[in-house]
Amino acid sequence: MADFSDIYEDVMDTINRPTTETLVLAACKRRINDAIRHIQRRRAYRKTERLVTITYPANALTVDVTAFCGGTIRDLIATQLLGTVDAKGGTILPYKNYTQLMGAKQKYQNLNTPGNINEWRYITEQFGHETYAANVHRYYVFLMNGEIGLYPTPTTDVFLLLFGHVWLPALSADADTNFLLDFAYDLIFDFSVHKMSLYLKQDNRLQFTKEEFAMGLEALDLLDSQMNENYVSNPT
Repeated sequence: MADFSDIYEDVMDTINRPTTETLVLAACKRRINDAIRHIQRRRAYRKTERLVTITYPANALTVDVTAFCGGTIRDLIATQLLGTVDAKGGTILPYKNYTQLMGAKQKYQNLNTPGNINEWRYITEQFGHETYAANVHRYYVFLMNGEIGLYPTPTTDVFLLLFGHVWLPALSADADTNFLLDFAYDLIFDFSVHKMSLYLKQDNRLQFTKEEFAMGLEALDLLDSQMNENYVSNPT
């Protein structure tokens, strides 16, 4: 598998600049990461899927799961509530974004607002929307700024099995790598060389057209669509 040093050395060699030119090298590394981010923005690739078990701590509004997933969470396909940390499956939790949750809470409050303020306090504290949601669904799961949250907020530690896509982290160390350096090395290389062409010592800049880039993306998307499991139907 190619790593970060492989591709930045390749790009620097192509534009005829030594890696000792630290300012140019730094720009080269940024352009490589730009290419990776650009490719990811258009599609959640199968190779960015993650299936991880986490402990959601008590009283946490949201939890950053980057360290568990190897990247910032992009979406949640399914979230299972586990009975124990070692369980391999559990109840699938319903998903709502936080705006939808607050809309449901507002609707609940509007339907259950009494005239007496003391009665209102009793209802909201004892039988509010959080209690209703917990009794019916246990929890809702939501995403906010790359972190996951549970509603209502759990009062004890909760074990979750997350399945979703991540945003790949930027390459930094020489040995850093990701699946795009295996499956789209040429595309990232061409994009980076094109962006670095202003550093060429002679102005016979390498040409890299939009059509070529589109063809490379189309080929990568086709490969991704072919990464599907084949199931043998067995009615018995």
